[in-house]
Amino acid sequence: YRIAAVPVTGGGDWNILLVFVDLSAFQRTEQVRRDFVNNVSHELRTPVSVILMLAESIENDDLENDEIQDFIGRITLQTRRLRILTDELLDLSRIESGTTVVHPEMLKLTEIFSSVLENFKPILEAEDIEVFFDSNSTVGVEADRAMFTLIVSNLIDNAVSFSSRGSSIQIGVQKSLSVISLSVRDHGPGFPEEDNDRIFERFYKSEQSRVTDGAGLGLAIVKHAVRTHGGTVQAENALDGGAIFTVRLPHRYNK
Repeated sequence: YRIAAVPVTGGGDWNILLVFVDLSAFQRTEQVRRDFVNNVSHELRTPVSVILMLAESIENDDLENDEIQDFIGRITLQTRRLRILTDELLDLSRIESGTTVVHPEMLKLTEIFSSVLENFKPILEAEDIEVFFDSNSTVGVEADRAMFTLIVSNLIDNAVSFSSRGSSIQIGVQKSLSVISLSVRDHGPGFPEEDNDRIFERFYKSEQSRVTDGAGLGLAIVKHAVRTHGGTVQAENALDGGAIFTVRLPHRYNK
């Protein structure tokens, strides 16, 4: 609290007014801002440092041609990492701000799944990970195509990140009269129960997720994109291992 004493003219015995100002909301906002700056700085520092080190090594001109090509490949990899981070930051900022214009249209879920999985095909094949969903399903949802694609893509990316080689991922869809439910399940280590309340926070990474290259923004993007559509998202550990992320959206966009 901040306390200010204000004189009261002609107040008699009550000639001072004490004003108490609750600063807790301001302090929370400041803490969020500081955490955000610190986290972004941390995520940027590593790839930038690697790129600088590799570039300086090439500049010294004492490397063999094959070494130079290897270093260029590493620079390309770190540059892609930076691009992914900046894209995720822009996506999250745009969705969180509420300024994104939603263009709802009726989407067939299986078409979105197939389109997203095509982008993951190289890593799925390299890690021998199979993704199962009912390709004959006709379930649809009225949503913004770009935002819904972001939701599915980030859920799949999260599942792939925690899946071991040769495992599988299941995408499930259920529909009631007014709500569709989309679940993505992996067979990875799951997550500590104490992480449940923080798992959708920006930059939050559990001990299991620290071994991956992600910045910890994907699930935050999912949460805010789902909320923009008037839906909910939750995470739970499966009884026989792995994690299940479930998104529930109104069948018809109603905002």
